[in-house]
Amino acid sequence: MKHRRLTVIIKNNFKLLRTKAGLSQYAAAKGLKATASLITHIENGKCNMSLEMAIKACKLFGCRPEELLYVDYSSLNTQLYGRQGN
Repeated sequence: MKHRRLTVIIKNNFKLLRTKAGLSQYAAAKGLKATASLITHIENGKCNMSLEMAIKACKLFGCRPEELLYVDYSSLNTQLYGRQGN
């Protein structure tokens, strides 16, 4: 049996939780000691946040880590079965 490597894609609800907390990108950047540009990149999926930043974001947004980060199971289904699953 040939083994294949699966890529687990972790996505985030950063923008949703930021807006729910009533914070602008600038305010979130200031609270996280980051740039507004970095916040934009994280929200657009062009950049990953560090574990340290994720922990700080949870504190700033008042959420749990599992609310901020989640596994994209549709990408795993595509890798396993060649199609999007339900």
